[in-house]
Amino acid sequence: MDNNINGQNVPENANGANPSNSMNPGNMPNNQTRLRGKNCKYCKCEIPFDAKVCPNCRKRQGIGVGKIILIVVAVLLVIGIIGAAGSSKTKVDNSNSGNSNSTNTATNAAGNEMVNVGGSFTTKKGLKCTIDSYLSEYTEYSIYQQPGDGMKYIKVSFTYENTGSSDAYTSAYDFKCYADNASCEQKLLTTDLDINNNISSGRTASYNAFFEVPVNAGSIELEYDSLVSTDKVTVKLQ
Repeated sequence: MDNNINGQNVPENANGANPSNSMNPGNMPNNQTRLRGKNCKYCKCEIPFDAKVCPNCRKRQGIGVGKIILIVVAVLLVIGIIGAAGSSKTKVDNSNSGNSNSTNTATNAAGNEMVNVGGSFTTKKGLKCTIDSYLSEYTEYSIYQQPGDGMKYIKVSFTYENTGSSDAYTSAYDFKCYADNASCEQKLLTTDLDINNNISSGRTASYNAFFEVPVNAGSIELEYDSLVSTDKVTVKLQ
């Protein structure tokens, strides 16, 4: 049997199907295409691909407020990391250390900036620290604070000056001590409990730090290890 399409007779195939229909699955008009679907983020029902709201649970399919906040925080963190990586290096000044062999660019094996007693360093955020003095054996302690056998106390005095524009946290516990590369314990040997300060721009704060080290130690160094800074500095005491 022939079918009349646009005034023309089109024969049916052997199965009686119209060849124009066999080329158009689902008998859809030739000028339409089937839209690709997707699953709702909440009820998992299949919905149109470009649907903004699920017709079943009525929930929006866009990015939620929580996700937007997370994205913003992540972007800010990346910007902060890039900014820190591109900021200026820690500045070291050993001109007042009295060591004729010192330079402002010396580093140790770990790549840390080297500072001598009397010298200073300034962090990337503008916090300047001057190593005022070093006492190789501190003896003004009570009978209840005797050092261990073969050990002694040392005293290091240092002063912070905030040359930056924002407040800076400082502490008497900003340094770790190493004697011949072995970690040494910091001690509280005075009644002065002013051990940390948050200083504003232009202000200063001074501290004394005491460490218990071996009597026969050859090399004694401090490493700057502030909780609020990534600057890496080593102070050469002996």
